[in-house]
Amino acid sequence: MKLELLLFSCLLFIETATPWSLCPRGLYSYGRQCYKIMHVDSTWSEAKVLCESIDANLVEINDPMKEHFLFTTILQKDSRNAERPMWIGASDMLTENSWVWVKSKRHMTFRNWKMRLVDALREGHGHCLALQTLPQFEWKEIKCSERHGFICEFDPMPY
Repeated sequence: MKLELLLFSCLLFIETATPWSLCPRGLYSYGRQCYKIMHVDSTWSEAKVLCESIDANLVEINDPMKEHFLFTTILQKDSRNAERPMWIGASDMLTENSWVWVKSKRHMTFRNWKMRLVDALREGHGHCLALQTLPQFEWKEIKCSERHGFICEFDPMPY
């Protein structure tokens, strides 16, 4: 009886200490967030609105571990758009070369740019950020009017 009570108490503690459920089917989980690749060719602004319409946001990448998760777990498992860029949630629309995550309004502290600044200037400014998976995993500034898939980031539903 004491062992059963102890086991019940431990399970109750675990249940109350971890209020987050697993991500719904079709979404990937990392940390306390859920992620979904959207295979809908959209402009960056359309992608932002589409994520918001399902209570999500374009993904923010604040550290190399999250970036690694997105590249290796999501983009390799769901590789329909592996050769095309995927929109993520940063832009420099307000101030040139001042990149801000649109959900948190924070300036970027972690970056993984595809090309050197000289090459980017030659290609022209795009003002919107995408993940480029091939030939390497890097970030690329792209014209916001281009149409690509995108990655939405969700808060998981509590119990």
